Amino acid sequence: MKVNVLIERNGLNSKGIYDTEDESILVLKGSKVSKEIAPHFKNTTYDILRKSLISEGIIQDYRFTSDYKFKKASPASSVILGSNSNGKIEWITENDGDLKSIENKQSNIETKNKNNNNKLMKDLLSVCEKEANLKIKELERKLIERTQENTEDTESMLQDIIKLRDEMFSIKENMFSLAFLHIVIDKLWDEYNDTN
Repeated sequence: MKVNVLIERNGLNSKGIYDTEDESILVLKGSKVSKEIAPHFKNTTYDILRKSLISEGIIQDYRFTSDYKFKKASPASSVILGSNSNGKIEWITENDGDLKSIENKQSNIETKNKNNNNKLMKDLLSVCEKEANLKIKELERKLIERTQENTEDTESMLQDIIKLRDEMFSIKENMFSLAFLHIVIDKLWDEYNDTN
């Protein structure tokens, strides 16, 4: 997700676009850069980066001459402010929330989606179990019926009983398999279409 962000501090007005997926910041052309740099900032990694951007002409007259993408928020805010800074606090959204609040919202949404997916899966597995139990009961009924009909042909009766028993075991073993899940979903879909 892309979010418009800005730094408005000490007369600066710098704008950017924050990418929540890779946490990069695209600082937009025209964004202001502080004329002053803090004493602790001199010769740091971000100061060297700032000097490099000035020498390359990306920053001129304390403004970005073109859009420039920083891999993370802190290097971008530090170059702009001329001071080591935490970009997740310095960059704010139009609603005055910082990047940490965006991440928290994103995390909450992901957790909610994960919980919804887990609930859906539990519900589907519950339906699979109910459907399997219905099939097993039907096979048990057939098994009882088979023991009561044509009892003189014991060999045929035993073969039928073994076949029904094997079918019951197969359903019990595979009630949570992907194949059975597809069968249940297809049945639910057919029932839904029949009611609409």
